[in-house]
Amino acid sequence: MSDKQPLLKTYQPKSLDVVVLRGKIYNPFLYPIYFRTQSLWTHTVVVRGASGRIYDAHIKGVEERALTDYKGRYGAILRRKDIDEIPADVRIKIISWADQLVKDENGYDFWALAGFLLGIKAFECEDKWFCSEVPYYMWQKFWKPMFNEEVTYVWPSDHYRSCVYDIVCEGTL
Repeated sequence: MSDKQPLLKTYQPKSLDVVVLRGKIYNPFLYPIYFRTQSLWTHTVVVRGASGRIYDAHIKGVEERALTDYKGRYGAILRRKDIDEIPADVRIKIISWADQLVKDENGYDFWALAGFLLGIKAFECEDKWFCSEVPYYMWQKFWKPMFNEEVTYVWPSDHYRSCVYDIVCEGTL
């Protein structure tokens, strides 16, 4: 892999792409995710547009950041197979919804970590977000759901494994 260019040099950001990332060992939140999912995919962000801005659920809540903030991390770029079928008005609704999440600054859903370990949705705060919920609910609310039934928790690995996405590219960002 050392002979390949980082994905950030070759990837052309497209609005509503989903990026799944592998974790950094110093982050204590990774261990519950590793434990429950048996997967190295530990974080998820949504591409806002061609500029490479992203929606990223973090400590303050959902923030608008740059994909380059994850330079050097291993990731996979996922794109809905039906992305070109999504009407412009639906895309605008999704972006507006995510922009509102950024403005709300409701914080990260830390209680969800307890729910992750126990598999109990009651721990989840409805007005706070964790990373993999943002792309999951943007599809649930505004387009075609990822799964045939509602899931208790959605994980970054669920996005990677979902048949609604094509893997555009994978490697070090």
